[in-house]
Amino acid sequence: MNNSNNNQSPWTNLKDLIDKNPLIIITTIAITCFAMGWGVHETLEHLTDGKPLITVYKPIKATIIEPKNGDVVERWVDVKGELKGNLRSGEQIWLVVHPRQDETHPESHGWYPQETNISPDDNNQWQLRAIIGQEGNEDSNREFDLAVVKVGNEGIEQFKDHLDNGYPEQNLPPDAIQLGGKITVVRK
Repeated sequence: MNNSNNNQSPWTNLKDLIDKNPLIIITTIAITCFAMGWGVHETLEHLTDGKPLITVYKPIKATIIEPKNGDVVERWVDVKGELKGNLRSGEQIWLVVHPRQDETHPESHGWYPQETNISPDDNNQWQLRAIIGQEGNEDSNREFDLAVVKVGNEGIEQFKDHLDNGYPEQNLPPDAIQLGGKITVVRK
């Protein structure tokens, strides 16, 4: 009887197997790694409801496409634009209107948030109806700035509060950030 095989380490047999069949070992390791990775993927997919675990936020850029800068507009005007980038939780985009001061209109009455926040479609396009000035002819030939701003929770509450209480004049909320979409129009 040969006792030399009984004293042999079990790792020696594994080493022989690897030396003789490297493709089998490499394939086994690859399949094991794939199965573990797939399990992690499925677990994360389930835990995050299919949403990405990490979101890269692109800076938001807003453009007002219509009306054009310098256009003469009616009191009610459809404003169209484009919005690119990612919003964080608790942020919204709003269109605001600001009557400019001039010789005929020596007072400026702050910024007026429009009816609701901006919600772009799947092509990043948005449209919102804006009110430019007072009823009647009081604001005829007056310039108004239209701007797109991003606000957080404080700004959202301030805008909604002002809209609920009769559309008063106001300043922009402290957390408002203008996003580049700003034009000036003239009221007809």
